[in-house]
Amino acid sequence: MTGNDLVAINAQKSAGVTSGLVLGHKIAARGAPP
Repeated sequence: MTGNDLVAINAQKSAGVTSGLVLGHKIAARGAPP
């Protein structure tokens, strides 16, 4: 595993976290089911 692989993995992780937060905000704005 090279440093470039680690950078790519970290980029994917942060992208996943960001999209997860966006989805969470959309659900919260609509009103999350109980």
